[in-house]
Amino acid sequence: MCNNRLTPYVIGFVIADDTGLREHANAGNLDETRILSAWGANSWTYNGQYPIPPYLLISPSPTHSGPLFVEGTGVAEPGGLLGTYFSDPAFTNPIYQLKESPNRDWGLYPPDNGRLPPDGLSLPSNNFSVIWSGTFRIPTSGVVEGWLGVAVSSNCSTKLFVDGRLLVESKTSLNGNILGNIPGRTFSLTNGEAAPPGAAAFTFREGASHAIRIEFQAFNSAQKFENVNSVNSHVELFWNLVDREDPVAKAVSIAQQADIIVLAVGAAWNSDGENGDRATLGLSPNQARLADAIFGLGKRVILVLSGGRPFAVPDYYLKSNAALHAFFLGQSGGRAIADVLVGKTNPGGRLPISIPVHVGQLPVYYSYKPTAHLATYVDAPSLPQSCLSQTFSIHSDTAYRTQISRAKPFGRNLRAASPLVVPSYLLRTSRMTAL
Repeated sequence: MCNNRLTPYVIGFVIADDTGLREHANAGNLDETRILSAWGANSWTYNGQYPIPPYLLISPSPTHSGPLFVEGTGVAEPGGLLGTYFSDPAFTNPIYQLKESPNRDWGLYPPDNGRLPPDGLSLPSNNFSVIWSGTFRIPTSGVVEGWLGVAVSSNCSTKLFVDGRLLVESKTSLNGNILGNIPGRTFSLTNGEAAPPGAAAFTFREGASHAIRIEFQAFNSAQKFENVNSVNSHVELFWNLVDREDPVAKAVSIAQQADIIVLAVGAAWNSDGENGDRATLGLSPNQARLADAIFGLGKRVILVLSGGRPFAVPDYYLKSNAALHAFFLGQSGGRAIADVLVGKTNPGGRLPISIPVHVGQLPVYYSYKPTAHLATYVDAPSLPQSCLSQTFSIHSDTAYRTQISRAKPFGRNLRAASPLVVPSYLLRTSRMTAL
């Protein structure tokens, strides 16, 4: 065994979904690896509402027997809280129970237990209530002064109890307090430092567990039209692990312990999408501050970008030992990225877009006329470029090496010549910590 004592470090802006890496560590694919994590910035320029992953929620054993309990093994286990559904808003007539994450959108119609008849059960109307209960496990590295809360749509109210104490209450309103997609620049300017709607300050301590209880009520009290503002009952249990005091300093303090850093930045639903036009193609200002601080440590960095548009960040590409653009991934995106990082999967595909060096190059596309670039810029390359590596292989020595190649135009095959593999001896430490 090599004597190198190295600690990979995962740092991100949104959930920093290190689930996949932790699964590889638990499976023995990252021998004696310790994984740390921190959120150094929000996904956009305000404190967002980020759903808590179900694997951090542990449901108790069912409180009822017979047909009332329709899902689960009957023992406490991770994967969600235990929800008891009542056929009235007053929590008086229980109908069925489900193990689930309290992040639900029922639209115009009453909830059901997800089963077909004869075992299927549903509520008689949109006037109903739910109590979710269980345990919430903290996965942070160290102590984080963040936010914890629950938000609802119009016609609904909710209370969040932690360890038996009321933490936050969202009362019934005409608009609700769930943040919509692309809230706009005015919202960021006005609320950039404010708490997420429906949240309260909360101290997250590494390894701690808390009893959690959510009381939710839905009232069919306003006129609704299908497909036009058709959300009748919607609830979101969320957190925000961006430290309230100094998130960049907190992230850097964790990163200083690491030998390898996975820097996950980019964009999410609140900046990329319909009516989400941008004047620039760089990272948001808060993420740029984080990236500058991390690259300033002089450590090996794997840059992971997500989002719906290309990023013109040539300096970050050049400073990275490897770069991966994930675009918009689905629910298993964290696992997919982890499979690439550890060499289980060798991704390949044809680049669907051209990646500019600077926003001033736009428009850039593959089918330009031969005379379009006869005159070149005097301060930047004239052709679209990408510092993404043609070869993502990691050589078997003590340092990452990434070959930087010319820009990849639209349609070029970008399959790696060999997988992006982190040699196992680079990932050995004296112990392994899995949260």
